[in-house]
Amino acid sequence: MPPIRVEDEFARADERAEALKAFNWAVRLEQQNDRAGARASYENADSAGHAGAACNLGVMMELDGDMEAARAAYARADERGDANGAFNLGCLLDERGDAVGALDAYERADQRGHAKAATNLGVLMEVRGEIANARAAYERAEQRGDPNGAANLGALLEDLGERGAAKDAYRRAKRMRPAPARDTTDVTPQERSPNEERSPTFTRRGDGA
Repeated sequence: MPPIRVEDEFARADERAEALKAFNWAVRLEQQNDRAGARASYENADSAGHAGAACNLGVMMELDGDMEAARAAYARADERGDANGAFNLGCLLDERGDAVGALDAYERADQRGHAKAATNLGVLMEVRGEIANARAAYERAEQRGDPNGAANLGALLEDLGERGAAKDAYRRAKRMRPAPARDTTDVTPQERSPNEERSPTFTRRGDGA
C-alpha cells in the first residue's frame, strides 16, 4: 500500500468541508422556497460526494417528474451509505413494480436504522410469505417509532390468531400517532400499510460528508 500523502488528506478534507457548506446552503435555500438555488447547491454538494445532497436532489428531481434522474441520485446516496437514499430508492422501485430491487434497497435502509424502510420491508416479506421475517421487520419499525410498523404488526398477529398481542400492538400504534378529534377507536387496518413518502436528509451542522 502506498504511503498516505498529507497533501491528499488536506485536499479531501477541504472537499468534504466545501460539500457540507454547499449542502447546508442548499437546505437553507430550500427552506426559503428558492428551489432553483437549492437544486444548484445540492448538485454542487452531490458532485463533491455528499450523500445527503444526492438524496435531497433526488427528492427535488422526483417532484419535478424526472424519475430516471431521481433514481440515479437516490442510488448515489445509497452507495454513499445514506439510509434515506436507500429508502427513497426502494419506494421508487416499488412503485415501478421492481419488488426485488425494492426489497434489496429497503433492506439496506433497514440495516442503517431506517424505521419506515423496516415497515415497507415487512410488507414485501409478508407478500412473499416470509411471515417470521415480516414480523421481525414490523417489530424493528415499531421500536424505531413508526406507527405503521406497530399497526402492521397488529394485523399480522391477528392473522396468526394472537388476538391479545394484536390488540396491544394496535394500541401502541394509536399512541404513536397524533390523535384525531373525537377518535376513540383502536387502530384496525384492513391491509398492510407501507410508507411511501420520500425522506429528505435535512441539515446536520458540522456532520461529515
